[in-house]
Amino acid sequence: PYYASVISMSIAQSYADEGKDDWAILQVDRNLGFLGWFGKGTVSSALINRTMQTSGYDGDKDGEQWESVGTVKRIGDNYDEDNVIMDLSGLVCEGGHSGGPIFDDDSIVWSNYTFGGGDYSGGGRAIDDWIYDMLQDAYL
Repeated sequence: PYYASVISMSIAQSYADEGKDDWAILQVDRNLGFLGWFGKGTVSSALINRTMQTSGYDGDKDGEQWESVGTVKRIGDNYDEDNVIMDLSGLVCEGGHSGGPIFDDDSIVWSNYTFGGGDYSGGGRAIDDWIYDMLQDAYL
């Protein structure tokens, strides 16, 4: 029942140049009303073993929104990129889910979903100090 057109999009220059830092911020052309909200937090080792969930549109779900739940098993350097990731066990999603928020029971987003799939655990680009500060400065 809700729709809007994107009028501007912000992505990290590192994504445009090298495919790193897979996230985007979209500005839409209309107010969609109050649909709820998420807060944001900077990841730390205190999140290890906490339960998180993600919600998105997996390619195999015929356009339906889908959720998955997992447990944080690692927060640290990405294996081949210069950024911080959050790995979760049990978080199972399919292609198309990328970009969906990874959040806790208090609706605090700690990461976005960027990797994993099928029967494998997944995770994403975590909100570290750099992303948190950029979002604070640019969008609040």
